[in-house]
Amino acid sequence: MLQTTPAPSTPAAQPPAANITRSDGVVGGAAPVTGSAGTVQPDGKPIVPAQQQGPGGGSMLLLIMMPLALVLIWFMGSRADKKRKAEHAATLAGLQRNDKVQTIGGIIGNVAEMSDTEVVLRVDEITNTRVRVSRQAISSVLNRAGKVDSAKATA
Repeated sequence: MLQTTPAPSTPAAQPPAANITRSDGVVGGAAPVTGSAGTVQPDGKPIVPAQQQGPGGGSMLLLIMMPLALVLIWFMGSRADKKRKAEHAATLAGLQRNDKVQTIGGIIGNVAEMSDTEVVLRVDEITNTRVRVSRQAISSVLNRAGKVDSAKATA
């Protein structure tokens, strides 16, 4: 026959009992107890979830991501500005006599004369009124010389 003997009970084999105070005031027991601070280990130390462990984890990610986001916003803004300036420079480079243009001040006229820095606009056909403006003051070309304006073509 097979005999079984119970395992010897020694103080080292069993975990020591800790004084654990639960939220209802009961003291003692080695089992984890859930209280107001969370789960408590048998030695009395609270088990803290990972997101509540000190100020290092989340703030470090924020310190890395915030400057990266600012650099990205600055980069995208500067690229858009460079693109707009390049389009404006191309418009001014392609400017010809008799182009209908609008200045940044809102004056609309036809290009009568051009130099490297100035443009003379004819703003009134009847009285032949001319206005001299800086070349950089040309905001947009409304229609090119020799091309039909799309608004006039449909009317």
